[in-house]
Amino acid sequence: MAEILAEELDNARALAQDKKQAVSEGVQAQAADQVKKLVVKNTKRLVLRIVNVTFAVTVVGLIVTYIIMSVQFIAGNLYGAKAIALEQLELILYILLSVAMLVSFLLIVLILAIASDPVEFIWAGITN
Repeated sequence: MAEILAEELDNARALAQDKKQAVSEGVQAQAADQVKKLVVKNTKRLVLRIVNVTFAVTVVGLIVTYIIMSVQFIAGNLYGAKAIALEQLELILYILLSVAMLVSFLLIVLILAIASDPVEFIWAGITN
């Protein structure tokens, strides 16, 4: 009788150990799935940032970025929509882009004015 009880006790221990191992493997599988989802999410963010930075380096990218930030600025900050409102760093970038685009525009107008009639432009500077 003692042998039967000892055998049943060993079987119960083995069953408990199998259950622990199954639960541990299930937890590990869930953790691996969560890590995989997190890696995919962060990779997508990184790729999007790389694309944004690459696009913003070009002149067309600067213009498109400025237009998007302007729409966000108007819609987000003036209407109080917190989902699309610009953050502090983005506001600083918006102001810097505005100044850079204004200076660029004025320089282009000045260059075009000089290029259209350089003699008159120089003569106007001398006589005034």
